[in-house]
Amino acid sequence: MLGGVLKLGDEVVLTVGQENREWGYNPYPDGTRAIFLRFSEIDYGWANQFGKEPGIYENDSWCYFRLEDGKEICEWSGRAEMVDKEEYLRRDAAMRDKRGFFRHEGKRLRDLPETPFIEGDVVAGVFITSVSGFPDGEAIIAKVGYGDIGKFCTDGITPIGLYSISPAPRSWTQHVPHREQLKLRLVRRGNVWKYRNGEEITWKSDDDKAEFMNSLGLTSEVRNPATDMYSWTKEEAVQALKDGIGDCICVGGGFFGSGPHTSVKRFIDRELGEHIRQKTIVGFEVHA
Repeated sequence: MLGGVLKLGDEVVLTVGQENREWGYNPYPDGTRAIFLRFSEIDYGWANQFGKEPGIYENDSWCYFRLEDGKEICEWSGRAEMVDKEEYLRRDAAMRDKRGFFRHEGKRLRDLPETPFIEGDVVAGVFITSVSGFPDGEAIIAKVGYGDIGKFCTDGITPIGLYSISPAPRSWTQHVPHREQLKLRLVRRGNVWKYRNGEEITWKSDDDKAEFMNSLGLTSEVRNPATDMYSWTKEEAVQALKDGIGDCICVGGGFFGSGPHTSVKRFIDRELGEHIRQKTIVGFEVHA
């Protein structure tokens, strides 16, 4: 949580874990003192952005520090500890809500830079026809590295390619090198562009629309009233849908091998949400 409370000029002590050192990461001796300068940046694109407004944000997990010798480094905030421990505890307490949860959102710094293509656009090019898995010579823009604009590969000369492509939504991805991205051409705009520009979208099904709305963050995650947390058992989640608390159940991988994480989400579009809720309930009843 340290990143969320740091302010310009704070003095910290940096420590690298033994495991990291054994893997060859030895940037400075443990106990090195440094001054906090600023947070790094992170980009959230037009889709799959965890519900955030698209843009460039502060990333308080990675911070820039100035070492005692004047060298400036970017380091994970988990390796830093404030020298003024009383001030740290005061700030930390002020950032927590009544349940004790840490409340901090990285500040939005600016809009995303403009790019020829955005997530969901369909493109074609020589590179695509040379990669197996794209039989029709077309691909979907799966991800755009907005934060990589102006950056270079390890040779310091070659610009980093910005795009990753997929043969279908929610499929595997292939990175496009910079020299090949320059040859890409737009075949047609995707649903993300259409939605952001107010154009009509023809949906294949309600499930397709629901997946899309979820990818744009147009849902809210529901807290489990039994625990005040966002995790649910399967039985609790199904009951939440029956009680009208949520609309759909999402299951993903847990942390550190803890098993699948079950969450409940509610759509901002209530007509769609109610339809998905009823359909999901019926599906569980059929397979009960």
